[in-house]
Amino acid sequence: MPPNILTLDKIGPLRKNFTVHVMVTEKGLAKLMSSSSSSYQRLLLQDAQVNKMQSIIYGDNIKILANKLKLYHTYAITNAVVTKIREQFYFLDKMHQLVISAKSLVEEIKIDGSSLRSLQFNFTPLIDLSAIERTNAKIGYLYAYHSNLCTTSMLKKPNSSYVVDLRVIDTSMIPTTISLWDQFSEYEAEEFCKIQGPFPVAIGMRLKLSTYYGKFTLLCASTTV
Repeated sequence: MPPNILTLDKIGPLRKNFTVHVMVTEKGLAKLMSSSSSSYQRLLLQDAQVNKMQSIIYGDNIKILANKLKLYHTYAITNAVVTKIREQFYFLDKMHQLVISAKSLVEEIKIDGSSLRSLQFNFTPLIDLSAIERTNAKIGYLYAYHSNLCTTSMLKKPNSSYVVDLRVIDTSMIPTTISLWDQFSEYEAEEFCKIQGPFPVAIGMRLKLSTYYGKFTLLCASTTV
């Protein structure tokens, strides 16, 4: 029996034998799990109806699928497994994710209306950060130029915790700090510094606003840079 083609809003834990037609709109870096030596990679998928769903790849499947799931490309994905996301890891209203593996059928296709040009970003200017009333407010999208980089280590018992502070500016020319803690200092900060050019441009997603010694800073939480 051929699989049903479903939109992402119809996907639940009891669904089997289905196919989704989606674009990869975010693709995080592969990271090691804190509780084991296994690795994982998070993705965000979006269909033509603008439904979104988190996805994840584990272990050896990351290398196997590296050339099959490219950012802003569109795919038909069949036989992915639906699992529940632990509360601290989900950032959408949908609490389930697609687990994609080598057993999943992944085929690159064309989807009418789904392209990089069809994506919409609601950028927050750095000059508007002071108008946000509460700390830990989530910043949807941030468009910034990398200005300079400094690295600081801080001790947090019982283990050491590390932070990399990125100084960024946007078209308002107001400098702001983005703090990348722990895993983010090891993975995202390293990739950020590989961007070439005197003022390389990056987009930060799902940053959190906080204060440090009375000054605004942006924290990386479930962030893509």
